[in-house]
Amino acid sequence: MAQVAVLAQVDIDPAQKEAFHARVQKHAADSFANEEGCLLFQVNVDQENPNRYVMYEIYRDQAAIEVHMNSDHMAAWRAASADWVKDRELTMMNVVNEV
Repeated sequence: MAQVAVLAQVDIDPAQKEAFHARVQKHAADSFANEEGCLLFQVNVDQENPNRYVMYEIYRDQAAIEVHMNSDHMAAWRAASADWVKDRELTMMNVVNEV
């Protein structure tokens, strides 16, 4: 099975930047530590828009993404960040050069 990448772009409420910044790092660490199929979870901030976060994630396969999407820490992340996120765009990609 081919690895799958997720590119998540999130625009946040500037008033919630500090809280979001701390919580997104916890979410990334939880995903990487608790999901065998999570191979990479990198959090980035757009250089031109400090209120846009871009998460780049790589999973072993589609089944690993399903585990991620249905995990308890994903549910906690969604609940915690719901009021902080103004816009979200997800792009699913097949990985060409696997990690």
